[in-house]
Amino acid sequence: MPGSPLDPRANGPNNLIREGATLTESVADILAVLQPMIARPKLEALPEAAPPAPRDVGTGLEQLLGPVATPLDELVRQSGLAPADVAVAILELELSGRITRHPGNKISRV
Repeated sequence: MPGSPLDPRANGPNNLIREGATLTESVADILAVLQPMIARPKLEALPEAAPPAPRDVGTGLEQLLGPVATPLDELVRQSGLAPADVAVAILELELSGRITRHPGNKISRV
């Protein structure tokens, strides 16, 4: 509810009014504001880009692992891959049951 500009509790409502808030008393008021957006013609969908070629980085990472738990940061350094690529590959290897996670952000081959 708007109030005195001297009352700090009225800052929120007063700012809404300053920014052009619309008074809504019924659903018709809301629909009137939304109507221009609803009436716009829909844009045609852009052609889909070809998905990137799958890269099997998981096999390469798995070869860097042994039965001893290796810190994930060390695996990123050894592989030379981007951390995001390593994270995806580790997730895929973990879901396929080929690696095990250990405390301290370490992993090992099963």
